[in-house]
Amino acid sequence: MGLQDLNLSKGYAFFVKNNFHTRFHQHYGIKLIFCPERFFEIEIKRQCYRLKAVITPSNLFHRFRCFKTCKILYVNPLSSLGGYIVQRYHLASLPIEKLSEISFLSESCSAHLFKEQISVSIKQYIYYGIK
Repeated sequence: MGLQDLNLSKGYAFFVKNNFHTRFHQHYGIKLIFCPERFFEIEIKRQCYRLKAVITPSNLFHRFRCFKTCKILYVNPLSSLGGYIVQRYHLASLPIEKLSEISFLSESCSAHLFKEQISVSIKQYIYYGIK
């Protein structure tokens, strides 16, 4: 991995890993995984999937197993690239109105609690980049 593969100012990091496994975990970054030689396994909510490529949203609780070479791109969801991925693949389609309705809270209370728990505003989280 060279320095060009870790561009924090633009909000991404790129890794190539061989034959590795993870425990159940979650992370803030959006993860794009591609395995050109074979497949990898990703387990989500007790369901195991064998795939060659996937995009996982932020904070998805999962376990990962790669049997050959996997290419992994971690993207900050608040970066411009993260915003494009979220909009293009509809990874954040829950507006504040719907969140308030589901939680039986007012929009202002929902927004306050969301920011308190996640550390970014709901509008930043949904629309990525609006401050």
